[in-house]
Amino acid sequence: MNGPKAQAGFLDVIKGLKDRFYTIEEFPLLDRGVLPQGILLRAMEVPKDKLEYFAFRLRGKELEGLLLELKDTYDEKKIERAYQILALRLTPRILKLLAILFQYNYTSFGLITVLDKLSAKIRLKKNYNAAEAFFWHLGQAEDKFAVLGQIIDEHGKDINKALRELNISSNSPFAQEAAFKYLKSVSKDGFTINLKWMVRTIENRTTEELQGLMTHYLSAFTIKEYHDGINLSILSKLGQPNISTDWATYDRKLQDKFTQWYFLNRLKKHTISMPKKFDVLAKYHKQVRNSYEIAEEDLMIIDFGDIVIADIANRPYSYFYEKNVFEKEMAAWEKSKVQEDAANESSIDGIDKSQVSYQPTFLRMDKKNLTARDFMIEEIEAPCIKLSYEGIDILYINEMMDIKIGLEPDMRRKQLAKLRKRKIIKKPEKE
Repeated sequence: MNGPKAQAGFLDVIKGLKDRFYTIEEFPLLDRGVLPQGILLRAMEVPKDKLEYFAFRLRGKELEGLLLELKDTYDEKKIERAYQILALRLTPRILKLLAILFQYNYTSFGLITVLDKLSAKIRLKKNYNAAEAFFWHLGQAEDKFAVLGQIIDEHGKDINKALRELNISSNSPFAQEAAFKYLKSVSKDGFTINLKWMVRTIENRTTEELQGLMTHYLSAFTIKEYHDGINLSILSKLGQPNISTDWATYDRKLQDKFTQWYFLNRLKKHTISMPKKFDVLAKYHKQVRNSYEIAEEDLMIIDFGDIVIADIANRPYSYFYEKNVFEKEMAAWEKSKVQEDAANESSIDGIDKSQVSYQPTFLRMDKKNLTARDFMIEEIEAPCIKLSYEGIDILYINEMMDIKIGLEPDMRRKQLAKLRKRKIIKKPEKE
């Protein structure tokens, strides 16, 4: 009795029960063949004086089949007949099934019409029960999304609270559209309250649909106020500004803000074992044009436009580069790796692989590199400078960076002397 045939029979019984018993949430997704069909056609043949008798002879599953038929009905006479039957057989279950069916098919003419008529009937009462809440508040509203937005505001801007109050399924297209429309104009605290809805909306909408919402969100907060969960969803959807074309239609200032947030977010994780790096480099987040990581070297590249910083996570120093020098080193490194791979695959013995090996400055353990202190005190210029976060050298990094990025004028002694020599003395004007 416990063999494969018995197990298959048991599964068939379970499937049969599932077809007969389903939850409110499952109703809009039922296969049409599960419930009786042709109920509305039969109802149209019934004389008006026999309709009540017909309505009360319908089984529960036939009424539910009628609801599914109503979803696809445009004929006003058929819609009116369906309403008459449902008004006679109105129960909390029928109300719940109709409400959730509408939430999954909120553009259906048949459902909209019957919803409006039943809501008018319900609103004749002084109050409403839980099953009637959706009809009472939204049934007759021309703009149901606008009314629901007001109700969300009344519930502390909490979308989930408002949905629960009105028996709206959070998984339904109606709820998702309502949340999308609400978030496009919500205040800052509304984003904070509805973090999960923001992430869900970003994941489920197209990049074109999201532009208005993303512009509103990115404009509402400062870089340090941004929510990492929301921003990571944006990153997953749109990619990085300056890299992904999905950002092309966004305002340049918003692109820069997101780029700067991304830099701070990655820098914090990258420097978790050396927080001094974060303290020094985070100061320049507003000047960052781009940042990215090369995972195999645990390397972070910070692009400021004309200058670049290359940092390996577990080392107490970074390297400052003039961008053209950095790009040359990276190109040589890439070429070297290709040549090494070719040499490794070569069957020729005796090839000297060291001849094709090349490492950029930031990978070499070279103690001869000039430092930020050399730049500030000795006033030595170099296209590549070591930024050490240990000892006294750390004191000079920000001074050097401020000059190189253009935040402060170059006030070093030799530079001031050059400026004095270049100073143009105005001749007195002739009388």
